[in-house]
Order: sequence, then structure tokens, then C-alpha cells
Amino acid sequence: MTMRALGIDTATAVGSLALARDGEVLGTETILEEAAGASAEHSAELGPALDRLLAGCGVELRDVEGIGVGLGPGSYTGLRVGVAFAKGLEFGLGVPLAGVPSFEAIAYACRDFAGTICALVDARMGGIYAGVYRSTGGRVEVVGAPWVTKAGAFSVEATGPLLFAGPSEAVMEKLGAGFEGAAFRVAYPDAGYTALRAAEVLGERGTTERFARLEPYYLRPSFAELAEQQKRKK
Repeated sequence: MTMRALGIDTATAVGSLALARDGEVLGTETILEEAAGASAEHSAELGPALDRLLAGCGVELRDVEGIGVGLGPGSYTGLRVGVAFAKGLEFGLGVPLAGVPSFEAIAYACRDFAGTICALVDARMGGIYAGVYRSTGGRVEVVGAPWVTKAGAFSVEATGPLLFAGPSEAVMEKLGAGFEGAAFRVAYPDAGYTALRAAEVLGERGTTERFARLEPYYLRPSFAELAEQQKRKK
């Protein structure tokens, strides 16, 4: 089954939306933030970006038949904004919604690399989000599902060439000894992949699955939750 699917990802400082149909990405719209900006900026930009995307593709909002949204891991605020926006569209349009791991979309952005791709995002508070993938013929294979690890305690097993990828090369400084000079590529989640994967998943499930209870891959408590936990302990 084919459908016209909308992909949304706001897990990182650079968000994006894309439309796909019949295995082809029709168009992509990127939301750029200032380095000092907060992911909350996505909330104000998603609507206008969607309008530009639809206009550029010559498509009406009512023509969208399915939605895919990036589930992270990544920015807590960014993920909440993206998922809330997707759920609003899901409810308003009455179309099915699928969650797509943002790290798979990062790996897809590096699909020309012949080897193992390790997606990395700074989890802050001395942590690192990581996931291991391999891209073959434009399809992403999950080698190691996303996990969170402490700075300096990172390890990865890979056969053949290894490429690290993510929004910022600065995260490499947290890996610890043994990874100096390792290949790194700046890459953000590709919403085109999110749309393509959503169309594939929803086509398998059928369009009767609606109003799914999607939860982002937080992997660990937020700053606010940790502060509340400490407060309760005291």
C-alpha cells in the first residue's frame, strides 16, 4: 500500500519536515535555529514550515494520508514539541501516526557510507546518547538500539569501517580514550526517512490504526524530573 506521508523530526537543534509518496521524497523543509536558541523555537516554526512544504509540493493538508514523527533520543523539549504537533495533526486529519527513531534518520542521512554508523547526541549531564546502524541500499539496519552512557565509559563493537555521526562533533570529546581522530560527520535526522518509514510501517498496519500513544525515547529522566526526585529525597 502506498500513501502520501508527512515526516516530522524535532529531536535536535535542526528540525525538518518532509513529504513522501511511492518510495520517493517529494520535498523537505528545514527549521534552522540559532546556536543559542532553545528547541522550543520549533513550536513557532513548525506550522509555517508545514505550509511552505505543502505549497512547494503542490499538496493540500487534507491530502496527507499518514504521519511519521521522530521519537529521539534527543532534546526533551524538542521531542515534546514534535510529538505534540504530530498528534494534533493526527487528530485533526483523522489519519494514522507512526513513531520513527530519530537515530535511524541520522543513519539514513549517512546512507552513502559503507560500514557501521554510530549516531551520537550529547545527552548533557555528563551523558551520551548512542545507537549503531548499517545502511544497505538506502535501507537502515539497526545493529544496536539507542542507549545512554556516561562520558568516558562509551564503547562500541563494529566490524569494518566505522563512522560517528550526529549534530555536533563536540560530543566526541566525551567518548574518552581510544576514539581520538575517529571519523565523524555532522548529520541531523532526515525527515525524508521519517516520512518514507512511516508510509512503509503504516502501509503494513493499515490506515485504521489511529490516535496511537506515542512516547519519545527519553532514556533517562529530564532535568525537571531529576530535580523533583532530589527534592523528594530531601
